[in-house]
Amino acid sequence: MKRTSGAAYLAERDKAADPKAASKQLKPNWKGVGFGDFLREQGPRKPLFDPLLESDCSGGRVSAKVAAEDAGPNSGLIPKYSWWQFCDDGPPNVVEESSVDLSKLAKVPLVALIAQVASKETINDASSNQGFTTAKSQSPWTAKVTAGKQDLVRIRRPEGIRSTGVWLVATFQKDGENWKVQAADELYPENRLEAVVRLRFKEFIHDQADKEEEEDPMAATRRTLAWGIAGMPLTTELPSPSMGHEPAFRSFTASCTQASKQGRVTSSVDNDGDQNQYPERIATDDRWKQLILTNRQLHGTGVRKDLIVAPMRVATGRGLWAKVSPSCVEFWDQLRKAELDIPSLTIEDGISASSARHVQKFLTTVPFDGAAFCVEAAISAATSSDAVLMSHVAESIAKLPHCFREMTFKSEAETRCSQRWYKVAIHVLKVNGLQDAAESMWRRAKSIKSKDGKALIGWPSPSQSPTVWVPGLSTRPYWNCSSWAFIQALEAAAPVILKEIERKDSEFLTAYPYLQTAGVWEDLFLYRGHQWNTTLCQSMPSTCRLLLPELPTRPGVPYATVYNEEVVIFRSKRGASVGAHCGSSNGVINLHLTLKGGRGTSVSVDGLQVDLRDGEAICFQDSYFHSVNHGLDGEEERISLVIRVMHPDMDLKLLGSRTDSVPDLQAWDKSASLLREVERLRAEYRKLAAAAGEQDSSTHSCSV
Repeated sequence: MKRTSGAAYLAERDKAADPKAASKQLKPNWKGVGFGDFLREQGPRKPLFDPLLESDCSGGRVSAKVAAEDAGPNSGLIPKYSWWQFCDDGPPNVVEESSVDLSKLAKVPLVALIAQVASKETINDASSNQGFTTAKSQSPWTAKVTAGKQDLVRIRRPEGIRSTGVWLVATFQKDGENWKVQAADELYPENRLEAVVRLRFKEFIHDQADKEEEEDPMAATRRTLAWGIAGMPLTTELPSPSMGHEPAFRSFTASCTQASKQGRVTSSVDNDGDQNQYPERIATDDRWKQLILTNRQLHGTGVRKDLIVAPMRVATGRGLWAKVSPSCVEFWDQLRKAELDIPSLTIEDGISASSARHVQKFLTTVPFDGAAFCVEAAISAATSSDAVLMSHVAESIAKLPHCFREMTFKSEAETRCSQRWYKVAIHVLKVNGLQDAAESMWRRAKSIKSKDGKALIGWPSPSQSPTVWVPGLSTRPYWNCSSWAFIQALEAAAPVILKEIERKDSEFLTAYPYLQTAGVWEDLFLYRGHQWNTTLCQSMPSTCRLLLPELPTRPGVPYATVYNEEVVIFRSKRGASVGAHCGSSNGVINLHLTLKGGRGTSVSVDGLQVDLRDGEAICFQDSYFHSVNHGLDGEEERISLVIRVMHPDMDLKLLGSRTDSVPDLQAWDKSASLLREVERLRAEYRKLAAAAGEQDSSTHSCSV
């Protein structure tokens, strides 16, 4: 047996305690070392962060603390907190304090905690003249919410918070006399906070407009048209066709031909082929001779493609946008008063060249952040009759100089302003059935080229227009699920997984409220933003035991987007549908395992429909436009487990100089990343071994 003197032992111990020596020891030497050797314990390390994602609170004062892990006392990084209190009898109340007293919020069913950097030391990037800055430090951030000595939430963002972002930390939802506290861990752009929060928590928004009597969709559209054309309501309401309360213009088109300068108008209504004449009075402008309202099923109604679509000012009625966000009323009023010379918009050509110039000129006269905020809010609430206008306003934003400039200095693996707004433009056209217009918009996006003639946006077709397009990745709508070996194990365990999920019935939330949906579609996240929901895993041990070793699927490659890999449970009810949408990147494959209720539910990817089957997985590329339909003839409830994984071709060399998640790939340490993953697996193994030991001891125990 090897012996060591006391002096030698103390010298070795002191060397191990030295931070510099420890940091050197932490860097693995892969040459000549087997993986088993690398797994063996090494020098002292930081303890793993222990997240707490869910808890109950009886009330009283709760406090928040957010900090950057590597920020010293003189870093200038000072957090700013805001508590959004959603009231039963009015609009949300925002309180900017580090703490809030829940016992005083009797009429508040929900509170959302948001944090951001209030004071920071920044450096300007290439768009500094537009006020865009990037924080010097992108170190990990942690957040903790406490009530007295009790921790309610603990979460960590490894990629930190950018200076232009806000962090939705947690939500507090009233549950009888108590509060249910849940970590949210969602990052939003600061300049679109109000619009996003209103969409994220729309079921808790009670603005004054909500108190008004519910209006027939047809009447609301006609009133909006009158406001948009002349800034005043109809003097006489047009009788509604016998369509019940279907979504406005689902199978409906209307043409209005001006009969005189005094406003006598004859409206020819075509409701699935039945034509009726309805006289009405509209206060109108004599510059426009015809008006056509189109819907997502326009080409199926027999309307000629050369007919005229809604003029620009139709969609800028202040009534519609006031309901979206009161702060946007002034923006749309300015747009309406810009004296735009817009004779018509056509489906084939979209907006005339002169009209496009007017829109672009107007957008250069208003602050970019305000325009982007209001346009996004408008798009989220717009009807199909607004689709053409909204798409061209989005394109005009994409062409603004400081937006377009990002195409020159950001890598293809990052979110670039122009590419993002062209995606928005294509999306709003596609979801409203205007396929030809969407293809024209895609061609214009593809025509943007560098000096050497290379297309700056890599989208191969209108069917794929994600925010980020990483070059060099293979692409096809559906994939063979056998490429991921763990899928077979998940299919075999489907009954066990379903049983664990059904115990969490009350914890589902409305899924992606900004997408076009109908009926009930809900989600529950198990893994998001590099973090496992440990509280959920405690009640779903079999599910997590199968998945914990599998994610991340490519630990040596950083995420291109913040939510590059996720585990989410979806639930829908009979009659639900999710409109066509595409993901944030072509670097994501969705592994979709149906656990229950597959009969009558289908997924369409790039127009190719696949019927779901219980216990079977389908795999498809998230960058294609895809939709879900849970038919009225289907099962009452459908539950699916979806694992979003990194594209198997993804490689570090394809990501360029930086991504949305990693601001400097040159400084990114692959070895350290692999080491963190090994430590995580070690920790999970220890937990498993401890649980097995406890079970073994209880099996062999005996009484005397």
